Amino acid sequence: MYKPLLKKFFLLMAALFFAMLVLPQQVQAQEPVNYELKLAGMRVSSLNCDDLSSIDGVSGTAKFDPESKTLTLDNATISTSVIKFPGLENSIKGLTIRLIGNNTITSENYWGLFNNTERSITFTGSGKLTVNGSTTAPQTGYRRAIFNWGTIVVDGCTLEANGGVYGIGSGFWKFVNCNVRTKGGGGSQSDEYAGSLTWMWDKEPEFVGCKITSPAGVSWKKFQNNGYDNYVLVGEDGNVVTDWVEITRDNTGVNAPNTDAATAKRGIYTLQGLRLSGELKDLPAGIYIVDGKKVVKP
Repeated sequence: MYKPLLKKFFLLMAALFFAMLVLPQQVQAQEPVNYELKLAGMRVSSLNCDDLSSIDGVSGTAKFDPESKTLTLDNATISTSVIKFPGLENSIKGLTIRLIGNNTITSENYWGLFNNTERSITFTGSGKLTVNGSTTAPQTGYRRAIFNWGTIVVDGCTLEANGGVYGIGSGFWKFVNCNVRTKGGGGSQSDEYAGSLTWMWDKEPEFVGCKITSPAGVSWKKFQNNGYDNYVLVGEDGNVVTDWVEITRDNTGVNAPNTDAATAKRGIYTLQGLRLSGELKDLPAGIYIVDGKKVVKP
């Protein structure tokens, strides 16, 4: 009589012990993975990445593939009116945004799109993206279409960026066989360089298979801030351009106005385009771009 009861007791204890081991693992497996990407202020995660329209403010077809680090926008709209919420905020190294159809990113009270420090975005695909930054935010620094602290490449697609004070600004830029329109209205009392294409870091933007076609007669003006070179697009009158700037795809590969390409390349850079201070002899072993030429330091 007691043996069957003991047997059942030990079987029950074994089952409970097994459940205690397995249950935490199952719970842990179900926890979401957060990615360094936000749309309308909300984090992209493993729970919503297959259908980002589940995020408030996102409509149309939008999805993120964490393996390839690709955000696909297919006739998608991303919109937010929350102060200090960019429409899109990227902190991923090597993000690709693939465009299909007509897509729009809008932040009514902040930057339209923000690319974080030492991060990179490549816009590609056959579609178009329109980025609208705030035009009415109380602080002029909030009225930016695209604020770039890293590297952005526009490759083969169409991009339009419109901000109340700044259009496309900061960081490193490369335009490849693309069509781009951008406008920053300027008017900042604290920044004389506020405008449509401004605060390019260390060197002029690179143009491959496209060039600035409007306004006519523009050029790049170099200015310094905290000892670093920056570039802003100015008109024939020498004033910062605050009207629409158009970059148009062509078949010649002619670059945009280049007032001093050799000077723009002087200095020491990493292969990712980041400028380094000091002298080559003081840097660790590696491959660098020195005065526009690749140098291997043993």
